[in-house]
Amino acid sequence: MLIPLPATLDPVAVASMSDNIPDGWRTVGPYAHELAALGAHVDYVDTDPQRLAAAEQFGANPVDAKLPDPKADPYPVTVSTSANPASLAATLKATWPYGVCTDTGIYYGGTFDLPIFDLYGTGIRFVTGRVNARADIPHVLDLLAIGLDLRPAVETVADWESAPQTWAALRGKTVLTRG
Repeated sequence: MLIPLPATLDPVAVASMSDNIPDGWRTVGPYAHELAALGAHVDYVDTDPQRLAAAEQFGANPVDAKLPDPKADPYPVTVSTSANPASLAATLKATWPYGVCTDTGIYYGGTFDLPIFDLYGTGIRFVTGRVNARADIPHVLDLLAIGLDLRPAVETVADWESAPQTWAALRGKTVLTRG
């Protein structure tokens, strides 16, 4: 995106600044004041141990499960990232009335029913689509300036020379560096 980073930021920690990082911000940040989203209690639902551990390092409560608990209290802001219609349906049900559910998944060629009447009846806002990363990067930089540390999201750092082997064993957030 050709945006200068402040000298205090670790380039490895923000290697996804052109995509994943602002995508994460757009799922919560715009609702921070309206729905008390930033700094609120977060339950992170996943089955991957590394992602669960990273979520815990960020201050979230890791929940080892495939879908949100249907008996749990609803949340003002929910996010589905799996590109799985069942996960999206469960996430929508976990959203409180007049809350916001964002889906960042890409459903390649797939179609499925979306409960439009239920969303209308409860006032739930459903957001999907590609992130406008360039517009959201300044908001992310503001959070990073006050101490948000994204290093726990990076699972593997490798030098450029080992890129073929690292890429072949790709797992989680991987950053390749060049001296």
